[in-house]
Amino acid sequence: MKNPFTIIGIVVGLVPSLIGGALAGTAPAFSFMIVNYGSGLCLEPSGSGLGDPILQQPCDSNCPAQIWGASGATATQYLISNKVHATHCLDVRDGVNADRTVVQQWSCDIQAHSMRWQFSTLVPDHFFKLVSAIGSRCLDVAGGSLEPGAKIQIYRCTQANTNTAQIWETRPIHGAQVSADTPRKGR
Repeated sequence: MKNPFTIIGIVVGLVPSLIGGALAGTAPAFSFMIVNYGSGLCLEPSGSGLGDPILQQPCDSNCPAQIWGASGATATQYLISNKVHATHCLDVRDGVNADRTVVQQWSCDIQAHSMRWQFSTLVPDHFFKLVSAIGSRCLDVAGGSLEPGAKIQIYRCTQANTNTAQIWETRPIHGAQVSADTPRKGR
């Protein structure tokens, strides 16, 4: 079976006005999990403290640390906050504009460009890239790893929409009552 992103890459070349990284997407307006297309794993802070790196872990809708929300920082940029610690947001460590800079959780600050992300649509209402306001670099799984525990970083956005380390989707959490006391499964 062909990789669907190979086909999407062809479509992007043929119909850039319909699909492609050039269109700014809108953030989901609900609680959601952020899932990497390549690994099928979800974003989760490695701990509860400030500066803890964001990792990819097996998805578990009962894990409150994997539940995120987005709020507008500008018309096209969003802060992405963790639902366990609503005051903690995805942040590019020290605001460094360089490939392989770790993405961490830090105290949300609407003024900090290191916390602003744009949902860049690949497939409307499904797949997107998360582009940082720091150097327009993409949220990326380090080394394209498919393994749990891989760190999340920023890296230059690839032109081809076949780099699955930079392709994300949101999975809505419907009707879940999530609290910090919700037990973890499987770990």
